[in-house]
Amino acid sequence: KTFDDAPVYYSLDGSALTSTSNNYETPLQITYRVIVKAIAIRPDITTPVYEQSFLRNKATMKPITLNQKPNRGYTFGGVPALVDGIWGSPGDYKGGSWIGFNAGDIEAIIDLQQPTQFSKAGVNTYVCTGDWIFGAIGFEVEISDDGENYTEVASRSYPEPAPDQQALSYTPLTPPHSSTDWRPVLAR
Repeated sequence: KTFDDAPVYYSLDGSALTSTSNNYETPLQITYRVIVKAIAIRPDITTPVYEQSFLRNKATMKPITLNQKPNRGYTFGGVPALVDGIWGSPGDYKGGSWIGFNAGDIEAIIDLQQPTQFSKAGVNTYVCTGDWIFGAIGFEVEISDDGENYTEVASRSYPEPAPDQQALSYTPLTPPHSSTDWRPVLAR
């Protein structure tokens, strides 16, 4: 909704936006992956196109806890930003879709709330070495049926970033197991 109730038009398929596009009237239902584009059209002006990628998965909006707090300069949406389904954009690490940490392994425990079969787990990282933003050097997935005892089911290491590197990367792992909780070490 806009401050002056201008009509908002959107697409979910990447098509160009016009006043004949879908008129936003009710909340959108995201079922998997989608890129939402939207504009507001007023009699004398059309807003720039708003574009946001969303990915709904089994961890979306589930309870999450971390072993350390994000850096105070990079808290934005807080810890729920890790499971809110909004994909951060490259180059926009101050826009609210990313959170950052200073050092050490980051352990995120996502409570799937019931035994859940999953075929992959992944993490997005953003690297911009010129701004002293470095991504993960490893990612591990551990599972637990009781929330107390965890077993590693998949892991991967990454090379150190190159000087002046700027990149967004998504890293999937394929742990074949059914579990209530899974705990990826997001950054090492």
